[in-house]
Formats: sequence, C-alpha cells, structure tokens
Amino acid sequence: MSTHVKTALSLIVIQLLITVLAGLLAFWMAGYSLAVSALAGGGICLLTTAVFSLRVFSGGIEFEPGRFMRRLMVAELQKILLTVLLFIAAIKWSQLHQVGLLLGFITVTLASWLVLPLAVAYLTDKLKSN
Repeated sequence: MSTHVKTALSLIVIQLLITVLAGLLAFWMAGYSLAVSALAGGGICLLTTAVFSLRVFSGGIEFEPGRFMRRLMVAELQKILLTVLLFIAAIKWSQLHQVGLLLGFITVTLASWLVLPLAVAYLTDKLKSN
C-alpha cells in the first residue's frame, strides 16, 4: 500500500473518530436529536472524503502532472457536488436539526485540517523507520 493511500485511510479513520466524538459531545450537551444530526453531518464529511480519496488514488501512480491534476480536479468537483446533494437530501427528507447537521460537518472538516499535518508527519516517520 502506497504512502498516499495510507495517508488517505488515516484521514478517513481520523474523521470517523472525530465524528463519533462530535456525536457524543452533542449528546452530552443537547440530547439524542442533536447528536444524530451531528453524526449525520460528520458522516457527510466522512463519506465525501472517502469518495474523493477513492477517485484520486484508484488510478494508481500517476507520473504525468497534468493527468494527476485533472483527476484531482474531477474528484474535488465530485466531492463538492456530493456534499451539496447529501445536505439537500438530509434537510429535505429527514427530521435532523439543520444547525446540528452543519456543526457536525464543520467540526469534522476543521478538525481534519488541524490533525492531517500531524498524521502525515507520523506516517512519514513510521514509513522511514520500516
């Protein structure tokens, strides 16, 4: 498994843990209904990150920068569209709290951005030692 795939998988695991923590915190602060909404918002972030990672890294190693950038841009566009569609579906067809949904998504997104450099540094050190 390549370093890039390991990094993507570690980000997904980190997002899963943050989603669970956000749900537990929401449950503790406001109860079941808000916790479910926060979990759904975190789940949207988690699912779209997984789809993005699958799209970017499923093509194998790409040595031509132009082709890799094209694949990266298409994956990002798909991630944005999927995020919008999932939010529309969650708001339209469920009884979720919209604020809780958005807060769960934002919490997982921001926490992932803060934790990702640490995860990359850890994986890089780990791979160098092996």
